[in-house]
Amino acid sequence: MRASRISLSSLGSAFGWVLVLLIQPAAQGQSLEERGHWGGRQQVAALLEDGVLVGNGNHLVRLDVTDPSAPLMLSESVGLPGLISGIAVDGDYAYVTCLDEFSRPIKGFHVFQINDPHRLELLASINTGQVPLMAIPGRELLRNAAPILDQDSWPSTTQPQPNWQEMLPVEIQPEIMPLGRAISTNYHVSSANGFAYVCTGEFGVQVIDVHVPSAPRWIARVDTPGIARASAPQGLYLYVADHSGGLQVVDISDPRRARRVGSVSAGNAWGVAVEGDYAVVAAGGVGAMLFDLTNPAKPVQRDILGLSAWAYDVAVEGSLVTVATNGGLTLLEINPASELDWRGQWEYFGELIDVQLAESVAWASDPVGGLQMVNLIEPEHPQWLGSWRTSDMPQNVVVQGDYAYIVSPGHGLEVLEIRDPDQPRHVAGLDVGGWGYDLKVRGADAFLSRLGTDTVMWIDISEPTTPTILAQFPTGEAYGLFIAGNLLFVAAGWDGLEVYQIDDPGSVHQVGHVALRGRARAVVVRDGLAFVAVEYSGVQIIDVHAPQMMSEVGWLETAGQAYDLTLADSSLLVADGHNGLLLVDAQQPAAPRLMQTFPTGANTVKVHYHYPYASVLDSETGLYLLDVSRMPGWVLLDLTPTRVYALGLDVADGVIYITESDGLRLFTFGN
Repeated sequence: MRASRISLSSLGSAFGWVLVLLIQPAAQGQSLEERGHWGGRQQVAALLEDGVLVGNGNHLVRLDVTDPSAPLMLSESVGLPGLISGIAVDGDYAYVTCLDEFSRPIKGFHVFQINDPHRLELLASINTGQVPLMAIPGRELLRNAAPILDQDSWPSTTQPQPNWQEMLPVEIQPEIMPLGRAISTNYHVSSANGFAYVCTGEFGVQVIDVHVPSAPRWIARVDTPGIARASAPQGLYLYVADHSGGLQVVDISDPRRARRVGSVSAGNAWGVAVEGDYAVVAAGGVGAMLFDLTNPAKPVQRDILGLSAWAYDVAVEGSLVTVATNGGLTLLEINPASELDWRGQWEYFGELIDVQLAESVAWASDPVGGLQMVNLIEPEHPQWLGSWRTSDMPQNVVVQGDYAYIVSPGHGLEVLEIRDPDQPRHVAGLDVGGWGYDLKVRGADAFLSRLGTDTVMWIDISEPTTPTILAQFPTGEAYGLFIAGNLLFVAAGWDGLEVYQIDDPGSVHQVGHVALRGRARAVVVRDGLAFVAVEYSGVQIIDVHAPQMMSEVGWLETAGQAYDLTLADSSLLVADGHNGLLLVDAQQPAAPRLMQTFPTGANTVKVHYHYPYASVLDSETGLYLLDVSRMPGWVLLDLTPTRVYALGLDVADGVIYITESDGLRLFTFGN
């Protein structure tokens, strides 16, 4: 997958920078290419008879939820080209849709065979969405999945407009453009009787023949006036939540000739569920709406119930209605008078955008918080059963050998096998019972800091698939760690710089401490000197030859927030927050000197030196690859934007690893 790039000039224009430094023209032949991805936003789930399928970023995951408090991952698919936004299950097959967050052309519809719980086999992938847009006289755009027509066949502005869909032979499979962006939205897929119906936002509903699962065929498109987000088939009709277009009714008696036959206003329709003679719509800020389907083509509104939160999705089982909102689950009931009665509320601090309901258990997806499972046997008193999430704002990553170790607040330590950069594979996890922040590795030992509890854990990773806690010991605010021989240096926030003897897990003890000029965020040590990134103060250089009597040697005040730093020969590279990347001459520790600043856009948080390159991570702008072989003249080689907030960075064997809010991303670079 080719990573998007942003030019330095465009960024400078956007942020109003004036560059007067020695930044060379971009070199040719070096670029970042995205490879694998693990973890991610969990936008949607689908229920099975013996488990659940979850869209985990761009991977499909199968869970055993026999014990909802401890879900077990049974299998994981290959990575798809975009974020999974919809899952529909039909027997031994799952139909999966995905979106690209940067609006690049991707294959958006995928068929998996799921009869083996321990294997999710990808059978086929095709495009869905739209053909390249064409200007048509008398029409602003041709937004139809139709073949490119000869210009002579275009109608004049005075002629009646033809039905483009009826002109489309069923054999045509157009080349498709992307589905759009996926930011807290989900475009669903539903299936019935050998056909899949894919909601593609402003490009309506696409119909795919899946009678032969290994050879799905695009056969039709139904334009809708709004933004098609979700659908529910029943009998001869498909009911579409069409956002501003309300509830649309599509005749699917002949899917190859699918057509709209009715509609009704339904607020900002985000989700729809059908049960018997009723359709319930999650209508955004309007709330929940109930429609009578006695005449299927002409829904009649029976009731509307305003909610205190935004209604994203809805599920119905019998008379019980469950609405997913940005404040939890709202539980309603359809009474004999065709009205919605309030039953209960499960409050949740997050944004639930998808919900499934089976046997009085709700399965609700929060893109950030993961899959939530709630018992609704007593709707007045819903009970939380458990949750599942692979990554929770991962803070840092360390790579050693064939494994990447990820630290996150909610999941502690996660271990991934990375032999194949395209397919990182989760192999172990360790709950550390606190806010995991930084991690450093020394051979078979890993040291993990926990904020809040102000402790560091010593973990045995001699067997990476079974990490084991050996010891834990109190420290200050352990933002940054560094190992030098048998000493552990801790950048301990407002507590300064601390040093611990780590000869044996049973006898860890502090051997030194020195106060600093601000909050210590990171530390590196070489030749008896510690270089400390001190937030809102700059870089302090400390003599640590005798840890019991440490003292300041030099100090350089910076204009930003010094978050991270690394040694580059006799110089320092400093990630200085909004001030960008700094090059500091440290040949004379008593008088460190600023040589160069490279602005990166918003919030520079990490830097890694791997001659002749430096990888620089801006938490909001992206990953920069610089040629620093001719310091202080720097060459910007490439930049790929981050999807969401990024915090962690490591480089090993020609692969760059970054952690973002939704997981781990891997990049290679070269000619």
